[in-house]
Amino acid sequence: MNEKLSQLLMKRTEFVRSHGGYWEMTEFDQGINDINREIIAEFYSLYPDAWVGNINQNNNQPIMQKYNNECVYNFGWDFIIDKFDQNLYDKILSYNQATFADESLNNVYKAYPANIITFVWE
Repeated sequence: MNEKLSQLLMKRTEFVRSHGGYWEMTEFDQGINDINREIIAEFYSLYPDAWVGNINQNNNQPIMQKYNNECVYNFGWDFIIDKFDQNLYDKILSYNQATFADESLNNVYKAYPANIITFVWE
């Protein structure tokens, strides 16, 4: 991780802290959303083979897709990773196809690769 990405992650932490935490932030707070987009842009500049993804699926959304520097809209992606991760993909797919008794969200979290950044959007 480079210095700029570290600074952006700290900027996000301080922003959230200054608002009393995620639960205290107002809905559609563009400040946190803009910081998330800055983080994604910097991550992509470091890792041009980056992939973005979502854990909870709907019919119109891929589990993961290669990020190509396109605009990320609010609530766009749950995470970004430096390269495709088949194990993470499989765990998310399994989680979305199973009942909660069969597959827990913890299995997805345990599959997170070391180089992942997650997002909360407002």
